Amino acid sequence: MPRANVMSLLGKHPSDGWAVGCFAVYNLEFIRAVTDAAEIEAAPAILSLDAEDSSRRGLEALAAAALHAAGRASVPIAVHLNHAKRFDFLLAALDAGLDSLMFDGSALPLEENIDLTQKAAHLVHEGGGVIEGEVGVLNGPEDIAVFRRFVRETEVDSLAVTLSPRGPAWEPLVRELVRELPVPLVLHNGSVLGEAGLKQAVRAGIRKVNVHTELFSVFTQAVCRDMDSGQGCSLAALESGVDALTSCVRNRLRLLGSSGRAGAS
Repeated sequence: MPRANVMSLLGKHPSDGWAVGCFAVYNLEFIRAVTDAAEIEAAPAILSLDAEDSSRRGLEALAAAALHAAGRASVPIAVHLNHAKRFDFLLAALDAGLDSLMFDGSALPLEENIDLTQKAAHLVHEGGGVIEGEVGVLNGPEDIAVFRRFVRETEVDSLAVTLSPRGPAWEPLVRELVRELPVPLVLHNGSVLGEAGLKQAVRAGIRKVNVHTELFSVFTQAVCRDMDSGQGCSLAALESGVDALTSCVRNRLRLLGSSGRAGAS
């Protein structure tokens, strides 16, 4: 199946009760596990490369592996660059064949974030890609206007939001954002919300959920457990890591309601 486009997976309309999982991948084992899980679950999925980490490890090689796996998958798989904070990361990703990129200026003052994200969006759009931006935490109703302004002035194609489990009731805020904004919403800190919180976020209209912390933890624990047991070699431990990751991703796909949705994207 041809590699999918991220925006085609997210769709043009608010969520109808499910979201696409965007899974961080660091090596061939992560790529294989996410792809296998998506195929088993008949679910669309996104392979996500961290900008800084991938640049240290070799963005071009990891991107080529992810793009190859996405192109050979029997379900729609897209590839995305996450959390780029420099324009050279964006250019390197475009050169590597990626067409979905995130520029993260959320740690900057709002005006600077808008200015740089606007420039990043122009660069990515000129390169034939789509771009995700981020403002920061959705704290209350007063942030709705800020998020609306950010999307309007930067012309991003999707918007990342961060939700605090200890903050105000965020579900009505997310629903209002979905109504107000012309772009899909992405959840970036899903691991802190718990399973009930993730389901709530998807019901509220989140279209893409990033999964990172849990994957790294599951893989590391499985590999270390096998290595510490002394019963196998390092290659066998890596296979245990793949098995653990595949199971974890399958659980997340079911939780997001995307199992069996491969034909719906």
